[in-house]
Amino acid sequence: MKLIGLSDIHGNLIRVGPEFTADVAVIAGDMVPTSSVFHGTTSEGVMRQVEWVHSMFIPWLQSLPVRHVVLTWGNHDWFADQQGGSLVPDLWWPENVHVLVNTSVDIEGVRFYGVPQTPRFHDWAFNEDDTPESLGRRWDAVPDGTRVLVSDGPPRGSCDSVGNLRVGSLTMERWLRGEATNRPEVMVCGHIHEGAGQVSHCGSTTVYNVSIVTPGYKPKYK
Repeated sequence: MKLIGLSDIHGNLIRVGPEFTADVAVIAGDMVPTSSVFHGTTSEGVMRQVEWVHSMFIPWLQSLPVRHVVLTWGNHDWFADQQGGSLVPDLWWPENVHVLVNTSVDIEGVRFYGVPQTPRFHDWAFNEDDTPESLGRRWDAVPDGTRVLVSDGPPRGSCDSVGNLRVGSLTMERWLRGEATNRPEVMVCGHIHEGAGQVSHCGSTTVYNVSIVTPGYKPKYK
């Protein structure tokens, strides 16, 4: 199975040619534009996010040269963290688009699981305390047999450097380096733009940071 990974789109719906042909596109959070009018701290911004998803994002997903899309949300995707995600009705999504919010999907024998939550940072969307009792329970809930984890954020120490700091999830790192039976083979993430394009290992899991923007939110691809 061939996968192609993207994250941190931030409204940059890049032109996708035949070189992007794959079985599954995996998208790891932060879809919506970064303009202040889309900011999710206001009801107007949330509704602009919803309209953008309906009028721009979903048609773009339908144009991808893939058979399936697997995605989870990120800390910028405020609309999806309100009212149980009901602001975007299920009927809007094409049958081959699988939106995973602490849920899984099996595609041709490969299990994908999506987690949008990241360590708390200024109380953005899907933020939780990076403690065993809060964010740690998200990793405990990953079902056995998961081969691909789709997560907005990376584990501590993998694809997560910002200057001299490591800003990934400590509970995720401890989980991946431990002995739990539910650890995935592959993790697709983003969130930390500085780590875009990096590949690392955390325990036996290969971690891919597939962000498509720079730290200044400029698209790396057109």
